[in-house]
Amino acid sequence: LDEGSYLTGIVNQVTVIHRRDQLRASPILQERAFDNPKFKFLWSHVVEEIVGNGVASAVRVKDLKSDSVYDYPATGVFIYVGFQSNSDFLKGQLSLDGAGHVYTVINMATDYRGVYAAGDIRVSSYRQLGTAVGDGITAALSAYRYITGG
Repeated sequence: LDEGSYLTGIVNQVTVIHRRDQLRASPILQERAFDNPKFKFLWSHVVEEIVGNGVASAVRVKDLKSDSVYDYPATGVFIYVGFQSNSDFLKGQLSLDGAGHVYTVINMATDYRGVYAAGDIRVSSYRQLGTAVGDGITAALSAYRYITGG
């Protein structure tokens, strides 16, 4: 909901398509979202497909209660699925915090030589697109230097 709240400052409407019939976010984030007229919620739905010819015009959604599938108009799509890191495969190989985020140093190197991490998977204070892009560039340049010996 934090990301959606940010987007409401940029766009006319943010529709949250949620697979359950209630949120698990903190009560304060829920209250802010429910009080914001730019938020709309599609409960008990999942996205099946982004529809459009080179540019999004809709998302095909499935209503999990009725099994009906229909196109919901959308001129943009921002995909965000929770906070759980998909890093179980790294356990025992890299240093992870309690939430499964990877520890890195300033050049995005991990404690395993030649392995770099970037974006939301790493331990950091911000989880934003801009910082993830910066992390990715830093990791790519660091990996290049590692590979070329530069």
